[in-house]
Amino acid sequence: MSDVDSDIENLIPLVTHNVPDNHLDISNMVTEKYQYKIIKNTSQLIKSDVWSTFGFPSKLQNGKHHAISGFVSCSNCYKTLSYDGSTKYMKKHKCLDLNVSISIEKNTCLLIIDKYMGKKVIIQKHDKEKLQEKIVLWSCLSIRPFTIVEDPGFTEVVKEAITLGQKYYGDINVENLITTAKTIGNNVHPIAEDYRRALKPILISQADAGCLCIIPDLWSDKVNLYILLSGGIGYRISNAFIGTVLKAYSYHYPLELSVEDIWVVITQGVGIHLNENAEKYRQFFVSHEGKKVLVVAVDDLVISIDERVSKGNLTIPAIYWPKAVRRMGDLIKANIKVDLATVITQPFSQTTTVQQAVFDACLMDTVKNYFDYRFSILCGIPQVTLVARSTSFACTKTQRERSRKSGHYLMVENSL
Repeated sequence: MSDVDSDIENLIPLVTHNVPDNHLDISNMVTEKYQYKIIKNTSQLIKSDVWSTFGFPSKLQNGKHHAISGFVSCSNCYKTLSYDGSTKYMKKHKCLDLNVSISIEKNTCLLIIDKYMGKKVIIQKHDKEKLQEKIVLWSCLSIRPFTIVEDPGFTEVVKEAITLGQKYYGDINVENLITTAKTIGNNVHPIAEDYRRALKPILISQADAGCLCIIPDLWSDKVNLYILLSGGIGYRISNAFIGTVLKAYSYHYPLELSVEDIWVVITQGVGIHLNENAEKYRQFFVSHEGKKVLVVAVDDLVISIDERVSKGNLTIPAIYWPKAVRRMGDLIKANIKVDLATVITQPFSQTTTVQQAVFDACLMDTVKNYFDYRFSILCGIPQVTLVARSTSFACTKTQRERSRKSGHYLMVENSL
């Protein structure tokens, strides 16, 4: 029984008077692969699946492959069979049996998987409400944000827990499954290193290809101005001004700048350049070698205990430092050749005390390779309290008089 109507096959028959009737020597198809090829049967009347494996052998003539009529060839092993319109012998071919068995096994496997995995599990309403209650109690009792349930990490933990529940049957001891906080902390660094090692070749290849994109506004540590970038890349903003601008940009905050802010950035830039080339410019600023020690006495700038107590804060500095650094600035001015001190520390019309102190600190930083700064203060007892009654002091006076009369006058006088 034929699967193909030979009248409509899109093949150009080749005269085969030199070809044997019962078989075709296929060795030439292997050794002369550019002369021979297997052409797929493109007929619209194909009914048998054998044509997914078999095709018609063809030979290259005049720049075009022409089918050799009366034969079919296996596209896997190139074995050639005679063909008279029936697929009976083609169905017995070993390659066809292998393909069919693989197909059956694959389809059977898919049916089994679909049977158990294809259907979506419908969770009952009361089970969802029970889980919801557990999350509410956890959030309230442990003071956790409600948005924690929307965190991708929380979702991944729940998924992994469900997977473990499907893998292990019986009563699972949750205490043995969940590790302690100390264990989690100890594993942060090793896991981070594993991810960095895995990510490193990817980033290198992207950088080499010129397609690496870094976005610095994903997340910011508000305390340390530490910007975390995609893929674990990070950098620390050591300059407060740049960190402020970047934070305003990242969070779309309005930015307010004063002339003092701009001037601090300029003086810091000057200081960085001078510190990197201190010996190159030494002759322009100072006459001494090494570092000269500058000492400022600040005894008169001590903040009294009463003043600190009155302000309700005993942690404030015991020295009025704005005036202290101002004095150090004057001392620097007296020990350098050029009037760099006035240039850096000159206040503007609305400069505050704190801003002036920042100017003076910038001056100290600019010439720190030429000077050592020291602030001296004499130690002292701010207050003495005598714990005794007035009668006790009167008795002390009486005993002193008795000592004088008893011959111990000189000893008592010397002790007092």
